[in-house]
Amino acid sequence: MYFFNIEALKQQLRDKQLTQAHALSYLVALLVLWYLPIGQLGDGTTAWDQASLWALLVIMVSGTVMAYRANGGSQGDQFLERFISLSWVVFWRILPMLFLLAWLAVILHTMTYGDSHYQLTVYGFGFSVVAELLYYQRLCSHLRQLNGTETEGHYVHS
Repeated sequence: MYFFNIEALKQQLRDKQLTQAHALSYLVALLVLWYLPIGQLGDGTTAWDQASLWALLVIMVSGTVMAYRANGGSQGDQFLERFISLSWVVFWRILPMLFLLAWLAVILHTMTYGDSHYQLTVYGFGFSVVAELLYYQRLCSHLRQLNGTETEGHYVHS
């Protein structure tokens, strides 16, 4: 993995020597760098804020690695292309369900804590974890289907 040597990276790309494993490394590193500052946007005053930060980071990294494996690992094809394009469509397909889950979390929060100022609670934490797990489950399922290891929602046993 290159950090500063852009010319060496460009040569590796020109020579088509960037492996699927290298692509995974770059993707995970980029996702973590994007996520950490965003994950710290909350005030961090509750244990749920910290639990959410670390739980979602673990789910994101492990979900991305699972997606890589669902795509065939080092023998897979077009991991980045598939990951990015399928992620876009999966997001839009699960968005209505996420709205319903968020609405349920807000109702439960209001019933439990009233209309006090917002703090992340077990309901918000639960929503975040379920939403991210759902996203990665759907993404991995579609990658397995593309890879030929899952059809019609059922695994093909080999």
